[in-house]
Amino acid sequence: MDLMAEADCLVCPSLCYENSPTVIYEAIGMGLPVIASRIGGIAELVHKYGGVLFAPGDGRDLADKIRSVTKDRRLGRDGIKSGDARVDIPEVDYYVAKLLSLA
Repeated sequence: MDLMAEADCLVCPSLCYENSPTVIYEAIGMGLPVIASRIGGIAELVHKYGGVLFAPGDGRDLADKIRSVTKDRRLGRDGIKSGDARVDIPEVDYYVAKLLSLA
């Protein structure tokens, strides 16, 4: 969280179909702009809360998006809907208990 507080944006360059990465909620909750791969549930999160998507595995597209976010305040911190993304992130014990209850 300390590193996020100092960062200009969060880059989530996932190549796999993630559903709902916690790191995106954390970044948006802090008002940190998100630049993420257009893949899986990531695209839905970025669409809902604000941020910028790039083609997975496309370094040139990613570089273009980083430049855009650092130049345009509407794409940066001013474009993030941080109040909507505040979530309580469960501890590991919660996940373990849930998994064990399925057995």
